[in-house]
Amino acid sequence: MIAAWLATWASLASGATCTVYSTGDSSSGTTLRNCLLNANPGDTITFGTQFPAGTVTNITLSSALPDIVAAGLVVDGDDRVGIVCAAAMTTGNGLTVVANDVQILDLEVRDCPADGLRVTGINVVVSG
Repeated sequence: MIAAWLATWASLASGATCTVYSTGDSSSGTTLRNCLLNANPGDTITFGTQFPAGTVTNITLSSALPDIVAAGLVVDGDDRVGIVCAAAMTTGNGLTVVANDVQILDLEVRDCPADGLRVTGINVVVSG
């Protein structure tokens, strides 16, 4: 049983990295929305130089981000990213985690009409 769990965890932890370089909210390019749409189990989402250290740079949403459905995904905001739901966004959560074993690190989510962050997956870590 333990060997099977370790093999599963190892496969989840060996994914690709998608780096967000844009503060835009489209489903193309190097946006958070696009990285979430294309995430696979075990991938990591990080934030590039457009999100400088020592300050929070906002991504303003016009609609809820896609649900996180990739098990083992890591979204590492590194204390530099804020997700803000725009006034035009009248329903929905900012970010919803339905997959298991996900980590949301150092990411600020605010001003959303429902939950900023909604978690229904198990073994989900939210810190920062």
